[in-house]
Amino acid sequence: MPLPLSVPKPNFLRSVITKWQVAQSRARARDVQFCVVPEPRTVGDFTRGHGLCNGKLTTTGFEASFGDGSIWDIPGTPTLVTAQLHRFEWLDDLATYGDKRARSLARRSQSEWIEKFGSGDVLAWQPATVAYRLLRWINHSAFTGLTGSDPDQDAISSIGQHIAFLRKFWSKSAAGFDRAVALTGLICAEMSTGKTVSSLENRFAALDKEISRCLTPDGAVRSRNPEELAEVLTLLAWVFRACDDLNAVPPEDLCEKAETIGPVLRALRHGDGSLARFHGGSRGAEGQLDTALAFAGVRAETPLEDAMGFTRLTSGASSILLDTAAPANGALSNLAHASTGAMEMNYRSSPIIVSCGSALGFDPDFAMEARATDGHSTLILERQSTASFVDLTDINSCISSGPTDIPFKRTRAIDGMRVQVGHNAYLKDFGVMHARTLDLTTTGTGLVGEDMLVAQGETEEAAFQAAKSKLGRDLNCVIRFHLHPEVKPVLNVEKGAVDLHLDSGQMWTFSHDGYSAVSLEHSLYFQQALPEPRVTQQIVMSFLVSKPISRVRWSLVKSSVAS
Repeated sequence: MPLPLSVPKPNFLRSVITKWQVAQSRARARDVQFCVVPEPRTVGDFTRGHGLCNGKLTTTGFEASFGDGSIWDIPGTPTLVTAQLHRFEWLDDLATYGDKRARSLARRSQSEWIEKFGSGDVLAWQPATVAYRLLRWINHSAFTGLTGSDPDQDAISSIGQHIAFLRKFWSKSAAGFDRAVALTGLICAEMSTGKTVSSLENRFAALDKEISRCLTPDGAVRSRNPEELAEVLTLLAWVFRACDDLNAVPPEDLCEKAETIGPVLRALRHGDGSLARFHGGSRGAEGQLDTALAFAGVRAETPLEDAMGFTRLTSGASSILLDTAAPANGALSNLAHASTGAMEMNYRSSPIIVSCGSALGFDPDFAMEARATDGHSTLILERQSTASFVDLTDINSCISSGPTDIPFKRTRAIDGMRVQVGHNAYLKDFGVMHARTLDLTTTGTGLVGEDMLVAQGETEEAAFQAAKSKLGRDLNCVIRFHLHPEVKPVLNVEKGAVDLHLDSGQMWTFSHDGYSAVSLEHSLYFQQALPEPRVTQQIVMSFLVSKPISRVRWSLVKSSVAS
């Protein structure tokens, strides 16, 4: 399940309005004929395609069997999953599987959709959802037989209705990303059915405006969600390929935006090509980002060291991404996480230290836990997150407050590179700043960290002592290092260290300075397209904060090749 769309709650009034809009579109629809049959531009998952052909649907947070029945009649399907199904991105999986059964199921499911929802449905006829569906129907038109000698005329007519709907109602979607999706679908569909680039000048201008709403001038997205930025580039790639099919040059403004996004996205990737899993984003579908970068014509460049509020630290085969900014605020923060100061680390293609990730689509009880600071690899004081949420019972709650002072510095260490970041999220309640220092060796085989809590002046020290008096004890502090499910930790109680056995056969050793207790605890890793979160573990350093200045040091060193 990629980036979530706005999912309205169906009610009688919305249902009436939607049916009227769809009826208007049907009346305005014209017969369509493909002047260009695009090559498939998306790659699905073979295993999920095989599952669909055997009557099994597997998606984020949900799994069900439908046997020989319809994918549209699965009982108990969550609203978010239903909304995602209406996008038809699962056609990618069937096309990747690619046998006769897959083709038959694709055509049958498309016909069933037209019969059940073609006259109007609130979830199915949101402009962005219509655009995603239209892109997939055209993208896989050869696979489903729409461009063959005997096309399904109902499906051809429905495509005309989809185009008419977007022409009339694209502007009714939410400004920014959703509206950009709607315009992308409309532009690509119109170019596939005869429109030229010059005749769509107003559409391109509107798309440029909506993408500008999403982006900062330096090519970042305002939500700070890495996956959203990848999705924006993917939209541009769709448009550029549609222009290429007509041997036309895309508008210069859109090309410039793609060129600006490219270096930022590369800065947000680990060595294995996966995206940092912060602020509601997943690691991205395998190959999607490389495909989008190639289709968008973005040149390969050295990744930026700092981009979109994240710092990239790389040496040898190690890559570390560190959140060095406050989360988004206001309406843009409905997926944001309290992750300032948190880190992720990969060695070659093996993730080691991770975030829990976005739990959207899984059990709602997990959603806010994953967004809290406890769901990230950083220091947590008195179980308090570094950002506050408006409503902890609302999985899409916006952030009400967060750190306002986040000093950051990058320097060269004795044997490698050093980054330092701090924040004042705990200043108001406890009188202390959190400061984190990471030193990565030039070989990339050693990481040394220091986490410090410091009350910097008399006022801050008084606040610290007041917090201790209020609690009647020293402050409880933990530092969490969530581990990837394929990392197998073994606690060495005698040495107070943890050996980490990677799936690749490598072994790393986590050790500390002895001022804290180290334990292994249960953790969860939320991975998109899986029905359940993956069970994993986390290293937890626990200690008491009794003085105005407290520090703990730790290290992660590649020790050997595991036997």
